[in-house]
Amino acid sequence: MANPSLKVIADHIRATAFLVSDGVLPNNEGRGYVQRRIIRRAIRHGYKLGQKTPFFHKLVPDLVAVMGAAYPNLAAQADRIMDVLRVEEERFFETLEIGMQILDEALHGDVKVLPGDIAFKLHDTYGFPLDLSADVCRERGVSVNEAGFHAAMEKQKSQGRAAGKFKMDKALEYTGVGNEFIGYEQLTTTTEIVAIYADGISVASLKEGQSGVLVLATTPFYGESGGQVGDAGAVFCDHALFEVADTQKIKADVFGHHADELMISSTKSMHGHVIGGTGAVELLACIMALRDGVIAPTIGYEEPDPECALDVVPNVARDAKVAVVLSNAFAFGGLNAVIALRAI
Repeated sequence: MANPSLKVIADHIRATAFLVSDGVLPNNEGRGYVQRRIIRRAIRHGYKLGQKTPFFHKLVPDLVAVMGAAYPNLAAQADRIMDVLRVEEERFFETLEIGMQILDEALHGDVKVLPGDIAFKLHDTYGFPLDLSADVCRERGVSVNEAGFHAAMEKQKSQGRAAGKFKMDKALEYTGVGNEFIGYEQLTTTTEIVAIYADGISVASLKEGQSGVLVLATTPFYGESGGQVGDAGAVFCDHALFEVADTQKIKADVFGHHADELMISSTKSMHGHVIGGTGAVELLACIMALRDGVIAPTIGYEEPDPECALDVVPNVARDAKVAVVLSNAFAFGGLNAVIALRAI
């Protein structure tokens, strides 16, 4: 292939397909962000060749036809790979054309350096990774003010921390079950609002024009993480519209702030840390707790850590009727396993 853009696309469809088959999904952190950058670089080269609609995911069947026999896992996951790439393409194509127009205008004339604030605007608002903007600039003999880019990013992060302090401090009082993120597969969804906060207080509803925090059961919005800002968008409910200006992660789980109410015991102090035996004995202790209503003690517990205010059932067994128990003593080749049991 003589055309450099075709070479980039061919190389990147291989790389991204194998990454997805290995469980690496495009996001804003770590290997996931590398994956996102590769995909968006390929899309930009397709756009350069005249592709104005999603095309990249359609190359997966051709890749499988060439390499599927040698890599059965690639063929087995072809549909999933196409879905992941399609969603990522659809996200980027929503802003690609406008972003390219901004970049073209910024590089018009005798420009030698792309200002850092423009590079950051492209990154923050239009989803252009810095290296993608740098690629375009390099093709035109222009450099990027990376110091200005990082300064603009740090300024926004500082502003975000100040603006988001209310949301994070107050919304952390939510102690329900964590939600399910589906943003890698879907851009929209129908879901349930499980909690609403106004001025840090749990409320049943918001008035027109009132700011607040929503906690959703399922969400396509990516929460701020790893220096990347959270997604924005909208939530429609009946005849109401809630404009989402930011998405934040909150510490929400099954136990919330009630961990000190759970009874925790360890049988390892009775029999040592023998991998196979440990799991069997602890599982038996859990079954007996369900059957007999007696919690096994943690023996030899003499100096509790004041920073760890947990009920470890110290030294003496305790009568307690429980409906659910959990054992985490199993290990297999360095992998830990957890077993939960419920009385029926």
